[in-house]
Amino acid sequence: QKVKRRKNLILHSPPLNEKNIYFQLWWQKFLFKKELNSLNVDLLFTLDAATLSSFQPQIVLSQDLLAYDRDLVSLYRYSKSWWRLTFIKLIQNNALSSASGTVFLSDFASNTIGNEIILNEQSKIIPHGVSPSFRSIAKIRRRENNTLKAVYVSPIAEYKNQVTVVEAALLLHRSNHDIEIDLIGGAEIASKNYLSKLQSVISKAENLGAKVRLLGKVPNDKLHLELKKYDLF
Repeated sequence: QKVKRRKNLILHSPPLNEKNIYFQLWWQKFLFKKELNSLNVDLLFTLDAATLSSFQPQIVLSQDLLAYDRDLVSLYRYSKSWWRLTFIKLIQNNALSSASGTVFLSDFASNTIGNEIILNEQSKIIPHGVSPSFRSIAKIRRRENNTLKAVYVSPIAEYKNQVTVVEAALLLHRSNHDIEIDLIGGAEIASKNYLSKLQSVISKAENLGAKVRLLGKVPNDKLHLELKKYDLF
């Protein structure tokens, strides 16, 4: 989503920040602070705690708890994803512990990370907002028949538990509950093994009469239109 231009907003797009992650990290570590100082920046608000910037004062927003979920990390032990999560956790711990102030999305997030590192006293909880487009979705939709239409929206990945959702749909079907479940989400981060397992479980559920569909990714600006089709999401 593009940022709209405004009179009081100056947009900067450093060329290195458009390249791969290695160039981005190098830029953050060695060039970002110099650029901010040259622009006479008084305060940096960072939207991602996985930052190498040493500029101060800096307010860091924490939005990612994956690296702090021990059960999740253990699923990927010593794989590429394991090293990635371990590296991210080290970077986030450094950024959050050295920040002039921190922002968390929930008390749970603040407490989880607070058990790992010492946080600055200047810390606030600011939950995610809701886009106006999603507020138009009715809380209760009158069903045309007895079938309950449900949808689960999330990237396909082990820690998102789509396999468990499909197995639950099959249990409901066996208990004579009339329910349809659709899965919306891209499979870019899914391992081949997990994607294969998910497709196998869906096939099994369908063969036993359960109504489960894997629909793939839907653009965020179109998602609210899809959700209007369901009773439960």
